[in-house]
Amino acid sequence: MASSNEARATEGTRGGTTVTSRRDIKLYKRLRDAGFRPTPQRLAVYECLLDMARQGRHPDVEELYHAVRRNFPTISRATVRRTLDLLAGLGLARRITFPGDAGRYDGDAHPHVHLRCVDCGTVTDIHVPELPDLLEVVAARSGFLLTGHTLVFTGLCPGCRSSRREAHATQAS
Repeated sequence: MASSNEARATEGTRGGTTVTSRRDIKLYKRLRDAGFRPTPQRLAVYECLLDMARQGRHPDVEELYHAVRRNFPTISRATVRRTLDLLAGLGLARRITFPGDAGRYDGDAHPHVHLRCVDCGTVTDIHVPELPDLLEVVAARSGFLLTGHTLVFTGLCPGCRSSRREAHATQAS
């Protein structure tokens, strides 16, 4: 049976916030349970982050800010940043950082690996079914209680590899 908050959320509005999808209901409940208000801005940031994750994108605050502003022109960068940090703290998103990068966010909070191109900076997700087993081995061997992980492989993406091959072939001619 749904909790009273979930039942209210599925009705459409609660405290001025429209809740339209299962994702919204999940976020609504997580925010309420953690003592935070599920504002329209927070829901919009979450929806936008998930949409970008489905496209394989890992936006920084600035990119997400511009995307959310299309529907919320008065939203501030600070609100977007705080919301992203809140989502990460609730386990609904992940903050990922790379050397020389201001930090990005990933709407896919499930365990996975990142691949980062050293030429163009593209970040790609790869789901590795063996990753949970690896995390168990690391915890068992180290004695750590793992609370999170970041696994990033660096190299050349297919596009940059192709460009380098073409450049090398042109130089050799």
